[in-house]
Amino acid sequence: MRGPALGILLAYVTGPQALAGEAAMIARGRALEAVVSPSGKVVPAPVAGSEVERATEGGAKKTESCPGPGPMPASAARDLVERIAHEENFYPDFVSAVARAESRFQSDAVSPRGAIGLMQLEPETAKHYGVNICDPADNVRGGVRFLRDLHSRYRNPLFILAAYNVGEKALVEHGGIPPFPETVNFVAAVVNDFYDWPKIDGKTRDDRGSGAAPPQIESAKDHNWRSGFVWDLEQNGDQE
Repeated sequence: MRGPALGILLAYVTGPQALAGEAAMIARGRALEAVVSPSGKVVPAPVAGSEVERATEGGAKKTESCPGPGPMPASAARDLVERIAHEENFYPDFVSAVARAESRFQSDAVSPRGAIGLMQLEPETAKHYGVNICDPADNVRGGVRFLRDLHSRYRNPLFILAAYNVGEKALVEHGGIPPFPETVNFVAAVVNDFYDWPKIDGKTRDDRGSGAAPPQIESAKDHNWRSGFVWDLEQNGDQE
């Protein structure tokens, strides 16, 4: 099964024309948003702002929405996420990457939209799965079961993550990953974490010689997505 090109995870811009367009928009002081082209690429588009709010790079907003003891230590939260994922028999590394992107393992994290806990569950989702949104173990279990249900429907990890982040309705309406910067960034962050790909930092990584395979490709072999989905790494041109 052919999937979206992996370039979606690495940058919004594809090719010199897109780079020039982005520079022009920045020069005019206009905001940038990603849009999905007919070929499946993600390219920049000017917008007034994003309508989607979730946990930001600095972590989700914390409030006193859940009664009880203080937050769990991050190490204990990571162990909990991994344990629940094993119990539910669903990709522990993938679930951990989702929890890291959603809450940074802050068990008391609350987003501006009211999503709560390690897996940033919304009250409706917690109710659907019959879990206590304020209990860390239940919170993780609900998130894992939601991910597993999305996996059974979409198989494609990019679509699974987009639906988890912004909802299935938006995924269907846009025919794929919705063109919201926060959602695109979330998908990229989780997949890059899951496959252990490094961030773009301007540093070269050719100390092992030009004939060696890039380290991110080697890492990816250790975390194969065992669902029948095939990653397509598109470097030049559109998909065939």
